Amino acid sequence: MSSDEINRYGLRRYIDAETRRAIRRSAGFGCVSCGLAIGQYEHIDPTFADAKEHDPERMTFVCGACHDKVNRKIWSKEKLSQDRLRPWALKQGRRCHDAFDVGGQDVAVWFCSTKCVRVRHILRINGETLLAIEPPEEAGGPYRLSGRFYDSAGKLRFEIARNEWTGDPLSYDIETVGPRLIIRSEPREICLQLCAHPPRGIVIERLKMQFGTTRIQGNRKELHITGDRNVKFSGPFSITGHEDGVVFLDIGPTWQSIAGGGYAIVGPDNERPPWHKPATNDSPCPCAIRTTATACRGL
Repeated sequence: MSSDEINRYGLRRYIDAETRRAIRRSAGFGCVSCGLAIGQYEHIDPTFADAKEHDPERMTFVCGACHDKVNRKIWSKEKLSQDRLRPWALKQGRRCHDAFDVGGQDVAVWFCSTKCVRVRHILRINGETLLAIEPPEEAGGPYRLSGRFYDSAGKLRFEIARNEWTGDPLSYDIETVGPRLIIRSEPREICLQLCAHPPRGIVIERLKMQFGTTRIQGNRKELHITGDRNVKFSGPFSITGHEDGVVFLDIGPTWQSIAGGGYAIVGPDNERPPWHKPATNDSPCPCAIRTTATACRGL
């Protein structure tokens, strides 16, 4: 173990999961200064070099850009301490946020077991679109992903508005690990797990949500839709749209169905999404892996 991974009191940079969650939650799951959801765990007072423990009451969550401003003496440590008391994401009407890197050609959403390409409306319930791929605003521009995701109690927890996403700061937990984002509505209850796949799109790896009388639950192998009638999709399959108004899943008050026409089903899907090639930092690990969101930084 390198000398900068352990301080003079023998404290390692590794932070246990519950302490990390406590720090994230107190910050509203975003940088205390700007709300960005991907960041680092910082010792404020004392700094890591003089800390004897990872105390959530003396630490905070800060993004790389804001951390760099402190390191460069553009901002003072006192500013970070003040921001910790009034986190950006917990101010009225604000949420932790970030954006997806989406390219301009054949953008895909892996909706659990099904890959959707150029599908304008991936999920529509009672006429309300909950997941969509919109075409570029102008030629050569990026496609635009939009979606709303609820927990099993029907509470909105995560929203994508044309590639920019926000998370509910009142969630039990919002965690970013490498390219993955995991939202828990309660302990050990994942309501949404998705993985960024730049510039191809996003992969919804796990989903458990309720919208009205419709319950949707899925993983990378299958998708269940439960309401007045039940529908189950097993994959992987690929669906490619060729009309602007095409709908994949159109769920009405008494029936769940695939809307007719407008797309071609091509299966099985031969393109391997990110879960087949897990990154080395896909799960919480010691802070020796400094590129993850689980590393603490001493200011």
